[in-house]
Amino acid sequence: MDFTIPSRYFWHLSKKLLDKNSFVYILDFEVQLSNKGVFMTEPKKIRKEKEQEFHKKLILDAAKRLFAKKSIIEVTVDEIAKESGFAKSTLYSYFASKEALVSELLDSIITERLKELEDIAISDAPPEKKILMYIGINFEEAIEDRDMAVLLSRESHLFYDRTSRTLSKDIMNKILSAFKRSHSLLARIYDEGREKGVFREMEPHLFSTFLLSVIRGIIVRWWHFAPDEDIKFYINPVYEIILHGIEK
Repeated sequence: MDFTIPSRYFWHLSKKLLDKNSFVYILDFEVQLSNKGVFMTEPKKIRKEKEQEFHKKLILDAAKRLFAKKSIIEVTVDEIAKESGFAKSTLYSYFASKEALVSELLDSIITERLKELEDIAISDAPPEKKILMYIGINFEEAIEDRDMAVLLSRESHLFYDRTSRTLSKDIMNKILSAFKRSHSLLARIYDEGREKGVFREMEPHLFSTFLLSVIRGIIVRWWHFAPDEDIKFYINPVYEIILHGIEK
């Protein structure tokens, strides 16, 4: 059953998403309504667009969970359909192919992560502080979204892996572009530190390769062997090793 809510109450409205078939709307005058997010006052087209966006997100989240457990190459469309709770035909109504799904997922992840690194690189913080910030943000986000962290850490090998040739050129270009940009930004931070006399002379890209490899290795190890550990414990030890090495 649909209900029409007086316009004077619109600004009181808050919405909480429960599952893919149900929305619950809670008003400050304690009227609770549920009907797949349908209000007569909301145009049908807008309701449909919201529902589609939500379903699409469920599918992408399901794919991300599976990609964290197995490689992107190994996961099938059938598995994604089962994990998301949608029919295979529904998946294809949102994504033309598995490649299209992977491409959109990588777009959202890569854009967000590179923006964070760019913000750190251009900040006014000292270069050594920027390194600590970058290490910290990786481990903190691993806690917030473990699947994404493992996906990014483990799939970084794809550019070198011969099996990656089974992925489309578009996806490989996305991975390569993100890989190069991450190294470039970290190298920029290292160059800044060298110019200020904080860091010693070293090839900047060697530093960026080492730092990224350490972070990826710790995240994958944590996910596989110690998922109950607080990964933030590693922030300062990694920072100390990066800055001062292991000599007494």
